[in-house]
Amino acid sequence: MFKKLYISVLLALLIIFCAQISIAQTELPNALSGLSANAIDTLKSVGSTTLQPGFNNPSAMWVQEIVVPFVWLVLLIIFLKKSMRKGELTFEALLFISTTTMFWQEGYIDWGAYLLFNPKFALIPWGSTLWTAPNKLWSMIPCYGIFFTPVYLLFLRLTRSMHTEKPEFKGAVKLFIVLIPLLYIWDLITEGPAALLGWATYTDYYGPALVLEKGNFPLVYPVLLISFQSAIAIWLLSMRGPDKIVRFESWFGIEKIRQGLKRELVRIGAWIVVMNGVLFVFLTVPVVLVRILFGHPSILVP
Repeated sequence: MFKKLYISVLLALLIIFCAQISIAQTELPNALSGLSANAIDTLKSVGSTTLQPGFNNPSAMWVQEIVVPFVWLVLLIIFLKKSMRKGELTFEALLFISTTTMFWQEGYIDWGAYLLFNPKFALIPWGSTLWTAPNKLWSMIPCYGIFFTPVYLLFLRLTRSMHTEKPEFKGAVKLFIVLIPLLYIWDLITEGPAALLGWATYTDYYGPALVLEKGNFPLVYPVLLISFQSAIAIWLLSMRGPDKIVRFESWFGIEKIRQGLKRELVRIGAWIVVMNGVLFVFLTVPVVLVRILFGHPSILVP
């Protein structure tokens, strides 16, 4: 039964990736379409709404569009093979699948943070909608699993001594003090190069920022908020029951379901709901609200 699930998921993902390649178009309407040269020049010089001169000449785009999906597929195969040996989905597989599904929130986060991806990437034909940035990348789908899974697994291992069966306040504070600086560094290392290479730029920002030739990267907001959200997720993942299973699985009554396909599907659904919920509540909603309440209109990220 589990082998059939593995093969079905793998085939479905291969079909999806092939469809992405055939459907994606690099010339879809984007944040710069319809603007005259004079309008773009004006944008570059008005207030803090900036578009760096090198943004139109991004570097190493193949890393984002070829290497990232390939690495994601390799990791998926590894995690599913381990799951097959165990006879059920492993912690790593569930984390990888659930964090990958969080990609749909990227457009809302980008809008709230004035983040603009380079339109030269292959874009999802979603375009500008309410509270979403105009440019959404196909390659952002696998990017989510690759961004969150390794760091969550690493920091869960580093903080193993702090794992508990009960959500104690003191333990949570101690965990956050350790995690937030480390998560900040991780985000700086992984997201910073996007601005350096011209893959993305924050067209507006609050506080100090790295102003590079091809893009801008803020050093305070939303980086600290991203670190806090990740700390919340890791804290939740660190709470285990007596059987060492993640405690939130019991919220869905999974322990009452017999082993088999139904149980694994419910587990996948539970993880997707919880991980998406943490990102939505602690990052997506706050970032959107900050822009609605304190931000200003933007032509580049309307």
